[in-house]
Amino acid sequence: MRACETTPKTGLPVGDEDGITLLDALVATAILVTVTTGVAGLLTWSTRAVAAAATETTAVWLAQQKLEQLAALEWSVDEGGFARSDESTSVAVDPMRASGPGLRASPGPTADVNTPEYVDFTGADGSWRGNTAPSPGAAFVRRWSVVPVAGDPQNTLVLTVSVRPLSEARRGSRQVSSGATLQTVRTRLLRGGRR
Repeated sequence: MRACETTPKTGLPVGDEDGITLLDALVATAILVTVTTGVAGLLTWSTRAVAAAATETTAVWLAQQKLEQLAALEWSVDEGGFARSDESTSVAVDPMRASGPGLRASPGPTADVNTPEYVDFTGADGSWRGNTAPSPGAAFVRRWSVVPVAGDPQNTLVLTVSVRPLSEARRGSRQVSSGATLQTVRTRLLRGGRR
C-alpha cells in the first residue's frame, strides 16, 4: 500500500491521478462540439459564397459576350456621310442570322422581360440553349435592350445586357442576387475612326 501525500494547506491529495473525471470529459466534449459547429457553419457559408461568386462570374462573362455581339453590328457613317445601321441581324440565335432587328430600338423594357429577338438562354458553360424557351441544360436567361439616347437618337445608343440564373428568373424576383447587368454606349463613327 502506498502512502498518499497531502498538501499542507488543503489536505487534498497531490499527484498520482489515474484518469480523467466525468466532468473533464463533459467539458472537453462541449468544447469539441462548439468548435465543430462553428467550423461546419463556416464551411457552409464559404461553400455558398464560392458558388455565388462562380455564378456571378459566369453571368458577367455571358453579358460581355452578348455586348460584343451587339457591338459587332454595323453602326457607322460611310464616307459619303450617310448613316449605316444593321437593322436585320438576329443575335438571339447561334449563329447570328439576317432575320432580326439588328440595332433597331427595342420595344419597352426588354432587359427585364423575355421579349422575342431580345432574349436567349445559355448553359453554365456558355453554350446557346434556345431563344423562345430554355432547352435542357439551360442555366441562365440573357436579355438585352437597345435604347437611343434622347439627346442624339440618330447617332448614339445605350446597349444593356442582363444575365440572371434561370432559377431566379423563374421565381420572378425583381431583386437580382447573383446575376449581372452590363451597359455600354455606341456612337456612330465615320469609317476610318473619325466622327
